[in-house]
Amino acid sequence: MKKWMIKLIIAAAILIVVAVGIRFVVRKVFTEGISEISEKVTESIAKKATEIAEKVQDEEAEVATEAEAPAQKVSPGKMNDEKWVEIFAYSQYRLAKYSEESENIKTPDGYTRAAEKYTTDIENIYNKFEVTEEEFGTYSEKLSEENMEHYIKLIERAGNRVEELEKAGY
Repeated sequence: MKKWMIKLIIAAAILIVVAVGIRFVVRKVFTEGISEISEKVTESIAKKATEIAEKVQDEEAEVATEAEAPAQKVSPGKMNDEKWVEIFAYSQYRLAKYSEESENIKTPDGYTRAAEKYTTDIENIYNKFEVTEEEFGTYSEKLSEENMEHYIKLIERAGNRVEELEKAGY
C-alpha cells in the first residue's frame, strides 16, 4: 500500500478510536471523577499513538521492502462497500476492545494470548465475508483514490457501526 494510504487509514482509525473514547468519557463522567477519567484517556491515547507510530514504522519498512520486489496486483475480489464497512468497523471495535483488555494484562504471556485472540478475531471476520486482508487493502486503496468523499462517508458509516457493536456487546 502507498505510504499516504497507510497514514490515511491509521488517521481514520485514530479518529474512530478517539470518538469512541470521547463517548466513553462522557458516559463515565457521571460515575467517576473527571481527573481520573482524563488521566486514563490520556494514557490510553498516548499508548495507542505509540502503537500506531510503531506500526507505521513497521509498515514503511515493509513498503520499502515491497518496493524492491516487483509489485503484484491484488484484485479486490468479492469486496464491496457493505463488506468494507463491516470489516473496517469490526476491526476498529476489536482494536478498542483489545486496547481495553491489554490495560488489565500484567504478564508477557497474557499480552501474547490477547494479541493472538485479536489476530484470530480479525482473520475470522475476513473469512466470514470470504475476502482476504489483501483484497480489503486493495479495495481501501481503490476507494481512496477514486472518490475520497465516498470513502469518508464509508468511514463515517463504519464509525456508526462501531457504536452499534458496542451497544450489542459483540
